[in-house]
Amino acid sequence: MDTFANTMGQLAWGELSWLPGVVLVALGALLFAAALAWPAASPSASIRLVLRIRRLIWALVLALLGAGLVLQQPVLVVAALVFGFEETLETGIVLYALRRDPAA
Repeated sequence: MDTFANTMGQLAWGELSWLPGVVLVALGALLFAAALAWPAASPSASIRLVLRIRRLIWALVLALLGAGLVLQQPVLVVAALVFGFEETLETGIVLYALRRDPAA
């Protein structure tokens, strides 16, 4: 039976990215919740909030990549990479706009 990755490499890379990814998602969720408590009137509050969202997305992508490797689901790996690229691009555009005109 043809597998997505060899068994040793699959478990090694899957475990190395899946477990820390879950921890980083939990940490990112806590940091995101803390960012919501900042006063909205400060000009840098929106920038910090978008940066926290971006870190949360990266952690989620890392967890999904590891899960795709462990479960031998190439569709999950590709979906995680596409989702991570697209969301990083979007948050980059938002950060660019916020840094040019923080009052918007």
